[in-house]
Amino acid sequence: MGYWNDILLYSSQIQIFANLGYLALDWVITPTGPKLLELNARAGLEVQNVSGIALRSRLQKVENLRITDPVK
Repeated sequence: MGYWNDILLYSSQIQIFANLGYLALDWVITPTGPKLLELNARAGLEVQNVSGIALRSRLQKVENLRITDPVK
């Protein structure tokens, strides 16, 4: 779990800054910490293939969620 909380916070901050609504971020962990590789306006199908859960069901759970502060 080393950098998980940092990645969640950075991802929330990036989402608010990018103002894209739904987005996908590709992260790697390096010896000096997490690094963002890529920001995508649409997540690839591989996320759904690996998790076995359709994207629609995940989006329905958060569709009315309004976050104005990345820390929350």
